[in-house]
Amino acid sequence: MTKTILITGASTGIGKALAYQYAGLGYHCICVSRRIEACQSVASNCKELGAASSHAIKCDVSLADDTMALKKELDRLNLVIDIVVLNAGISGSGSSHQLSTLSYRKIYETNVFGVLNCLESLIPKLITQGFGHIVLIGSLSSYRGLPQTGAYGSSKAALHYIAETLRLDLKPYGLDVSIIHPGFIKTPLTDKNTFKMPFLMSAEKAAAIIQKAIHRKKAIYAFPFIMACAAKLQVILPSFIRDLLLRNVKNTKEL
Repeated sequence: MTKTILITGASTGIGKALAYQYAGLGYHCICVSRRIEACQSVASNCKELGAASSHAIKCDVSLADDTMALKKELDRLNLVIDIVVLNAGISGSGSSHQLSTLSYRKIYETNVFGVLNCLESLIPKLITQGFGHIVLIGSLSSYRGLPQTGAYGSSKAALHYIAETLRLDLKPYGLDVSIIHPGFIKTPLTDKNTFKMPFLMSAEKAAAIIQKAIHRKKAIYAFPFIMACAAKLQVILPSFIRDLLLRNVKNTKEL
């Protein structure tokens, strides 16, 4: 039986590359984005790449009404959803000496509440099915605080906690939950970074890695390996040593 994948933030970056990856595997591809023209282009390309079917749905995940409309559209399509990849996200940076609650709120509305809006809409459908795999896209920056990344990093740290809770709560209902923590991936978001990005990887290569992690139903998967090890090492590193190592680190972005 042909499987179906739904991907948010599918108009660009990792979401777009994942859509193409699964299209090549013959999946039904449901591409979701607030940028409908770009999303339609991705859906069209998915069909050409071998997708059993492809659909473009406009949805701003930060808006609860949009995600409820997404559920209604899925009901209309009458497709069983095997994999849900909640990838839509935004980035930003700024020093805490000029802390802005507005910048935190903007990032959280998409990165955290956008995910929660989708989950609230889709979990009942998946529970009714009795199976499904929910995949959240986190970040290596979530393991411990980094300079000038308070809003973005903490939003991804929140996703990690949410994913852990979801996995425990939803397992009795036959649902799998994964969180994937990529390092630096070349996307329109990272194109704005003005600092050196070690082990920068193409979105296409990242999508192939993520697809394998999803297939193996990894609960938590972080990559690339060396950066993942460094991120995990930070958790046990004494604060005074870590502070010295990071004292000159800048994570600024172009406006």
